[in-house]
Order: sequence, then C-alpha cells, then structure tokens
Amino acid sequence: MSLSTSLKDDVLDTSVNESRKYTMITNSDGTVSFIDVTTYTTQGSTFTMGSINIQNSMINNADADADSLEELMDEYITAITDELTTLGVTTDATTDIDDVVTNISTMASNKYAAGVSAVKVGTAVASNVLSGYTFTNASSVGLTGTMTNYSSSVRTITCSSSSGTVTYDIADGYHTSMIVNQTAPYSGGYSAKYSHATTTSDTYAESTLSLLQSLDDAMETDVDLDDDNPENFHNAVSTLKDYVTAVEDLYQINISI
Repeated sequence: MSLSTSLKDDVLDTSVNESRKYTMITNSDGTVSFIDVTTYTTQGSTFTMGSINIQNSMINNADADADSLEELMDEYITAITDELTTLGVTTDATTDIDDVVTNISTMASNKYAAGVSAVKVGTAVASNVLSGYTFTNASSVGLTGTMTNYSSSVRTITCSSSSGTVTYDIADGYHTSMIVNQTAPYSGGYSAKYSHATTTSDTYAESTLSLLQSLDDAMETDVDLDDDNPENFHNAVSTLKDYVTAVEDLYQINISI
C-alpha cells in the first residue's frame, strides 16, 4: 500500500462567505450541535486519525526495512573486507566504500601476478627477445626484450684479403637478409696472380675457363711431353694437379656464398 499524494484542502467560495459558516441546532437531550453550511468551490479531502495511523504504520515498516537493509549491508561489507584481508590486502569493515573498491582492484592484480608467478617457466633472457616485446621466464614476469631487429634492412658485406681468409663480425640481433661480396686471391694450388671474384655463377664459369686456358698455355710452353726425361713428365702431372686444385677451391668458395 502506498500513501496518497493527491489530498486537497477546502477552498471557500469567497463571493458567498469570507469564512466558514455553521448552523447551531438543539438536540433532543438539550445539547447543541454545529452543522457546516459553508459554500466551497473545492471540497477538501477527508483525513482522519485512521489515515494518520495507516501513514505512521507504513513509515514504521519502512524504517524497520531500512534497519534490516543496513544490517544486511554491514554483513556483506564485513564479509568482503575480511576476504580482502585474507587475500593479502588489509581492509577494515569501517573502510570507505571507495577504498574498498580500490582494494578489490589491488587484490585482483596481485592474484593475477601471483597466478602467473606460480606457473612461470622459460629460460629466455632479455637479449634473446626482440626489443619492444615482453616475455616471462622462470624467475621474472613481464620482462622486455633488448635484441636489435635488423629485419627491415639489408646488410651488405664487402670483403677482401690477400690470404684468402676473411673474418667478419655480424652484430648481435635479428637478421633476415645479408649479401656477401667477396673478392680475394686463392693461393691453394696456384699463384696469387689468379685472383677471381666468385659472387655469381657467371663469374665462376669465366674464372674456370681462364684457369683451364692458363693450364693449356703452361702445358704447351713449359712442359715437353715428347721428351723422354721423367722430370718433365713429373712437372706436367704436378702442373695439372695444381690447376685442378685451384678450380676445386674456386668452386667450393662459390657455392658457400
């Protein structure tokens, strides 16, 4: 049941009466009574003691409900603050509600970190992970990688050495493309004057033909196979072995680039 919100007051018709009017009558027992004979433009609502009793009863019930709700809320708040304290975020039941909300967020964050820490595995360190990316290993959570990323650039290395051996330090980091341009003489089986670039198959073919032509020239000018001298035959075999070794070295260098 709800209380009425449409009660009205009496409104007198002032053109007939400026104030209320009553007629007095004599009762049979000698007493008198008064009858309202006022003229009204609006008849007011009747509001009796019974109406007041109903109103007061509803107010009392609402107050009791409010007390029950307050007790229930106190129970809820106590349960929440006790649990927060158990989970490691000390919270008193009298703590302001905004602080309770903050502590709940803190607890959630702590539990997440604790959960991750409980199962974290891995052996990676910062230098193993690309810069800007995060990772977790067996000892820490949310680490950031430091490895330099070279994938967006092509690095060209140009090497040359009279010894035929070149050492080049490649910077630590992530690489996807690299061009090696090596021009160096090879002395394993032939003179340093037979120096050839070996960066393409065409260059390799040209270098091989050049070596074979040099062999042919050497056999014609430096070795007389018609001579019965065994020394000349030994020189011819030695010359041939040198040139075969040179071609083999040239091929191996070419395919390794």
